[in-house]
Amino acid sequence: MDIGIIGLPSSGKSCLYRTLTGARNAAGSYAPGGSIETMPAQIPDERLVRLSKMEASKKTTFAQVNVSDVTGLVSGESGARQTSAEILGKVRNFDLLAVVLRDFANDSVAHILGSVNAERDLAEVESELAVGDLVIIERRIEKINGLKARTREQRAEDEAEITALRKLRAGLEEGTPVRSVELGESDRYRLRHFPFLTSHEPLIVLNVDEDRLNDPVPEFLSSRPAVAVAAATESELGDLDAAERAEFTEALGISRPLPERVMRAALAAGGMATFFTIGPTEARSWLVRDGEPAVDAAEKIHRDIARGFIRAEVLSSADFFEHGPWKNLKGTGVVREEGKEYPVRDGDIINVRFSA
Repeated sequence: MDIGIIGLPSSGKSCLYRTLTGARNAAGSYAPGGSIETMPAQIPDERLVRLSKMEASKKTTFAQVNVSDVTGLVSGESGARQTSAEILGKVRNFDLLAVVLRDFANDSVAHILGSVNAERDLAEVESELAVGDLVIIERRIEKINGLKARTREQRAEDEAEITALRKLRAGLEEGTPVRSVELGESDRYRLRHFPFLTSHEPLIVLNVDEDRLNDPVPEFLSSRPAVAVAAATESELGDLDAAERAEFTEALGISRPLPERVMRAALAAGGMATFFTIGPTEARSWLVRDGEPAVDAAEKIHRDIARGFIRAEVLSSADFFEHGPWKNLKGTGVVREEGKEYPVRDGDIINVRFSA
């Protein structure tokens, strides 16, 4: 999974990037053309830690994703949309965009739009994403209209595609993202290869003052994937020793560290699920699409396991916490036997039986 962090300058996105990846330095330039810095990031999961302890695993391995800090994609200045085609092309390939919104006060760091207003900033960011999609649409329509020597069937397909693109264009011009424009199944299939920036719901990361970490998200985010962080403060917690960190974490009312909160929210927003494999040698987490068949999950572990798939022994991590460790589960009826098409769910523990 590839996650791109975007936002207006001084929103705290590079601080978030450093906290998620452990990078000491992150890109901070908003020069024309922009830049992208990418590093792998572990997905902390308290469930895996607990499973590993219960099973006395010698090794604990967390799943990883690639996280990118994107600068220059959004400027906050409506007349300065000069992001390079190279940057846009790379951003379109992300599985998920995480939009960081500034909602904290800091008189020493001026806001590029003159004041702190997270709802306005989100509208600005999404407007620039829409502009990027409109560029794709206009270029595609222009290319189709320039095609020569087309058969009747090809011309009919061209007209159908142009009609679908015009629907998207009209929606974007009215403030409707691609994902929300009503299209028929055939039109969705026809346009499936276009990497529109607004085709997927982004994760909204609201960067707040530390004393507002546990406040409800604002009304304008109530129906959207969102998570609140105090990026600067929570980043500093990582530099403290364990005792001090625990003290400050309790004082701030933080139940889970920033990386775990953000990553879990990102996986949910991206339609991903975490499953676990556990044993005395290693406890490990893996990522799949939520509901992906068990045989595909087995291939994440090893291609030969998927090829020789016989059945999967499955139970939820919640059931394991109640009845585990694994040696205590035999004969309890807690472990289910599932076939290749079993839809894997978040938190499943899977043991695949296969023939070599």
